[in-house]
Amino acid sequence: MLARGLPSDGKRLAMESNRLKILVFFLLLVLYGTLLAHKISLPFADDLGRHIKNGEMVLRGNFEVLHENFYSYTQTDYPVVNHHWLSGVIYYLILSAVGWGGLVIFKILLLLAAFAIVFKAATKKADFWLTTVLAIPAIIILWERTALRPENFSQLFFAIYLYLLVDLDENPQSKKIYWLLPLQLLWVNMHIFFIIGVALTGGFLVEKIILQTMNHRRLKENPLIKKMLILTALLIGVSFLNPNGAAGVFYPFYSSRAFDVAVSENLGLFETFRTRVFWSDYALALYTPIVGILALSFIFGFWKKLKPLGSAQDKPIFYLLASAAFAASGFLVVRSIAMFGLIFLPAAARNFNPVFLRIKSALETESPRLSEKVKKFSVACLMVILLGLTWFFGGKVFNPGIGLASGSMESAEFFQRQELRGPIFNNFDIGSYLIYNFSPREKVFVDNRSEGYSSQFFTKTYFPAIEDEDIWKQTLAKHQFNAIFFYLYDYGDFVPNFFWRRIRDPDWAMVYVDKYAIIFVRNVAENQKVIGQFAITSENAERRLAKLLRSADPDDQIAAADAFNLMGLDDLATQTFLGVVAKHPDRAKIWMILGQWELRKDDERSPILAAMFLDKAISLGWKTSEAYNYLGAAYYRLNRLENAKAALKESLKINPKRKDARDLLNLIEQKK
Repeated sequence: MLARGLPSDGKRLAMESNRLKILVFFLLLVLYGTLLAHKISLPFADDLGRHIKNGEMVLRGNFEVLHENFYSYTQTDYPVVNHHWLSGVIYYLILSAVGWGGLVIFKILLLLAAFAIVFKAATKKADFWLTTVLAIPAIIILWERTALRPENFSQLFFAIYLYLLVDLDENPQSKKIYWLLPLQLLWVNMHIFFIIGVALTGGFLVEKIILQTMNHRRLKENPLIKKMLILTALLIGVSFLNPNGAAGVFYPFYSSRAFDVAVSENLGLFETFRTRVFWSDYALALYTPIVGILALSFIFGFWKKLKPLGSAQDKPIFYLLASAAFAASGFLVVRSIAMFGLIFLPAAARNFNPVFLRIKSALETESPRLSEKVKKFSVACLMVILLGLTWFFGGKVFNPGIGLASGSMESAEFFQRQELRGPIFNNFDIGSYLIYNFSPREKVFVDNRSEGYSSQFFTKTYFPAIEDEDIWKQTLAKHQFNAIFFYLYDYGDFVPNFFWRRIRDPDWAMVYVDKYAIIFVRNVAENQKVIGQFAITSENAERRLAKLLRSADPDDQIAAADAFNLMGLDDLATQTFLGVVAKHPDRAKIWMILGQWELRKDDERSPILAAMFLDKAISLGWKTSEAYNYLGAAYYRLNRLENAKAALKESLKINPKRKDARDLLNLIEQKK
């Protein structure tokens, strides 16, 4: 007989199992949390700066930000639907209370909570250990969207919706589902993805209608259908409770209208890889096979011979509809990939669970002792894998830690310290940063809300001012810019040439460069003190940029090299880059740029060096269309035509739209 108070063997084993599950789940959270813990590089932190400023303005009673292009001086009357104002209020309050580090911690907790809720929803329909294994690819997909942004709230609301719908499926009489109404009220005022809440509820309703029809029953015989019809209608009604009313509700259906400005997060998956190294983003690289895994799971999900899936009442129609929608949207728009990660986990776990349980049961029946050994070995392997992935992926996180990344505020502080004034001509990417630092004292030319400006503004004003010198002069005459404030690594094709022209323009002086920003001021009387003290010229560039050159951060040195390149100081730029790769030889992109620079020179040695540098870049994994195109050009100059053809074909294989590669390939073919 057992001593009083001691648990039975069954209870003891159950307690040990629960402790083990808690430990493994904790390791999952550590893995995901490691990927989430990265600092904010504010100058290109998407639109975070503007969101925080929105919150400040709303709390001060400046409600113009809800409806107007409040921050711009170019299209002040253009109507704007501010669908994320409440997120900005929350961000501003947190920043005011606990600073930038607190904001990052808040994001981490928010996204970990979303993951935990989805995990719990998955375990309602699937075994814990199966769910844990499938959580690993889900976390990799979720890694794609870890920046601090209103979308974080959408992930949390998505998770809560999913959990309450799964709970309702198990408890049709439960009234907890009506918590979706206040959640929808929050969601519609926090992020554009609020429409997903209505879609999820509608998808759940569609499943119940289909199952009722398959069982040859009238719809009104199922009280859950009536309940869901009413709830869906109420959710739609609640969505109109936003500052923009009907415009806010219908905004998701027209906000993606095509402007002549490419926003990377709105590109499709395959289009993204035309300009990116394939394995530079693990989430995007693994997206297609993970979609394939989910598609395969539905074969088991609908397999009638797998009990308990024999009845029509237990078919994963809702998960099929949601998975298909989010998988397709991930291919079309990469920003929606994280939502696929959230639906992948419960859907795949639900579908594979019958097979998993059948194998587990068969093993336990045939050989209980072997089954126990397999369990222990599998759990040990799983823990080792989780720790290994945390170590491996943790080393891939850019700017790990919390708070602001180094140098984030320096360009804005320089502008303010020197008491510089606008009007500012700025680029698309850095507009939000300027809004955060300078509004309302200074307004911006443009910011990264493509929906905040007309299509004609981009095609007739913004891009032409950068691309065409005559139009630049016309735009300058109209707005009388006093400063140019650009993100240094704007990916527009014509931006480097714009910088090149301004450096050689006597009417402008380059006065500031760092790894984020470049600032020019107009050569007028009021700016002479700043120009005299800070102007960067070909004669003093090495001295003016000494701080960047001496920095232990290779990105600072790279910025200095890029500035030298813009000023035509090729030898100094090359020397700086060679110094960087001497200490960091795995910096593949720098090897590619060195090869590109050598191709601009006109001497016998340059194509040889270019081919060497480009081969090095590609061998390190920089297998982009651009790198292969330059390598083809280097081989062409060396008269190694077969090598040139092979490289150019590889370039076109990655990006069939690359005209320079196709033109050179045609020229080689004609020579034959």
